[in-house]
Amino acid sequence: MTALEYTLIGLPVVFAIYAYLGYPVLLRLVSLLRPAKPRPADPEQWPSISISVPAYNEEASIRGTIESLLALDYPRERRQIVIISDASTDRTDEIVESTPTTASTCCGWGTGVAKPLLRMPQPRVSGAISSSTPTRRSGFSRSL
Repeated sequence: MTALEYTLIGLPVVFAIYAYLGYPVLLRLVSLLRPAKPRPADPEQWPSISISVPAYNEEASIRGTIESLLALDYPRERRQIVIISDASTDRTDEIVESTPTTASTCCGWGTGVAKPLLRMPQPRVSGAISSSTPTRRSGFSRSL
């Protein structure tokens, strides 16, 4: 074999070893040398948020979704969770209404103003539902 052949075979091997082993080791060494950035302090007042969850026949997963949203590390009094049933034909509405943690005290700013479940009379496009929800009370809204 000539030097050119060794080079053409060896360079890709060297680059692969560097990509999978050398570069991660190099990043780890650099991270040990640099001081960690301090975590920013929590704001004095968290912004109010609305989380709307369009649901169509989500009987199998809606309870888990609600529990995950309620477990968020965000002040309960500053968040609103609204489940929008897109004319579900299964037990989605029943599950949402029967889940004790979805009472309006946790989902409607603690005042009982908002219903945690909105039922649409007929199926619609999810994006249109979440952007036109009349119970949104915050400046920030996120549709799941």
